[in-house]
Amino acid sequence: MLIIDEYDLTETPQVLQESDVISVGEARTFRKKLIRIAGKNPHGRGKLELRWGPTYEDPMLAEPAIKYVDFNRFGTNYGERRWFIEIWRSPEFLKRSGRYVQVFDVDKVTEFYFCKACDAEIKVSRETLLHLGAVPNCEACGSNRSYMREERESSAGRLLRDFPTEGCYDYWLRLERADHTYFPLNKDALRICKALWEWELLPQNQRDALEQAEREVERRQMILAQRQQAGRYPQFGSGLILPAHLR
Repeated sequence: MLIIDEYDLTETPQVLQESDVISVGEARTFRKKLIRIAGKNPHGRGKLELRWGPTYEDPMLAEPAIKYVDFNRFGTNYGERRWFIEIWRSPEFLKRSGRYVQVFDVDKVTEFYFCKACDAEIKVSRETLLHLGAVPNCEACGSNRSYMREERESSAGRLLRDFPTEGCYDYWLRLERADHTYFPLNKDALRICKALWEWELLPQNQRDALEQAEREVERRQMILAQRQQAGRYPQFGSGLILPAHLR
């Protein structure tokens, strides 16, 4: 069984490529099986898509960036060493959600601070302002009174992000073991995907009913555990009734 360790932070983090953990043929086979489970969208792509966390960049951002970031070191983002399954969202779904709009570059505004007493410029970084919570005293005369002047540089009006007319892909599933370690692409992973997809296809009222039933089971189990801990063991027929889908 292939074991993928977490990043070793005592060294320079190594970015594992998809080909480092699975062959091209195995990856292609898994992707084909995802299509068998969920089918294709109207544009010929799978409704479920496989992503490798360390290298997958979010296509919905104006600038390339790792989508599933594990940590940042020295200004570089490192993606999680996990497999992710994403689900296709239609343009109609996105319009209803209001999540995506056209994004244009904005004017660049630079702030300058000056002393009200002697008009000397007070040089201060944004980090210092955030740390102090105020503009520092003037180095020239010591006054604590200041004013700000803005200089605005007009943008070119460049379109940074257009509305995704073919839809987009959202996070749907992270393949991970119960102890939060790497989970390989195997038959168990496919079974999990199939079960979750069947859940995805259920009407919302059925989902709500099943979730409510599961919450009731959890509540009854908690009460039973509390009674047993207190030494008050209930008689047979304690009221813990399993819904049909959980029996």
